[in-house]
Amino acid sequence: VIKSQKNNETMIDSDEDSEPAVKKAKAESEKNKKDKKRSTCKREDNPSIRKDRQVDKPNDSELECPECEYRTQCAGTWMSHLRIKHSTTPVLAGFALLCECGNESVSDAHARMCNIANFTIIHKRDGPIRRMNDAKTTPQCVLCEFYPKTASGYISHLHVHHKSTLFANGVYLSCECGLNIRSSMGIKHDKECNRRQFSLHKLNEK
Repeated sequence: VIKSQKNNETMIDSDEDSEPAVKKAKAESEKNKKDKKRSTCKREDNPSIRKDRQVDKPNDSELECPECEYRTQCAGTWMSHLRIKHSTTPVLAGFALLCECGNESVSDAHARMCNIANFTIIHKRDGPIRRMNDAKTTPQCVLCEFYPKTASGYISHLHVHHKSTLFANGVYLSCECGLNIRSSMGIKHDKECNRRQFSLHKLNEK
């Protein structure tokens, strides 16, 4: 009987010793699962996301602020500085970024896409720098309360947000240079024209 009790005690002791080991193994297993799940969420572990499309690559030379002594090598940072510190944008200030590849842009989207992404600042319009809190100088969208800042922006806004066109709404845009814009060709004109002011007119207006 004593031997049997000892055996039972031995078995019990063995079970008691195994419980912490089982708990530890379960805890490690759960931790590994969480770590694996977390790693799949990291950008660097996801091959479908290109890193060069997410990072604003540094410019070879510094981009100078047109209103103060601030300088930076990143196009996105330069634009953020204009917006935050001076309450303006490249379009309102009359500037654009010309990439070595030939693309001219007024946002940092090209800086995230282009393999070259080396910019110089070009002056597009004479006159005072306009501010975001200035009275609206461009026409309001015919379908909402938004004020696009360029003719191409007006056309794109109608297409993207309203699935519509200038012609469908019975209007056209007149550029400051004198050209009347009635279709998406205005997007190409915006890239060629140095002027940014435009007005909205009805198609039956003379």
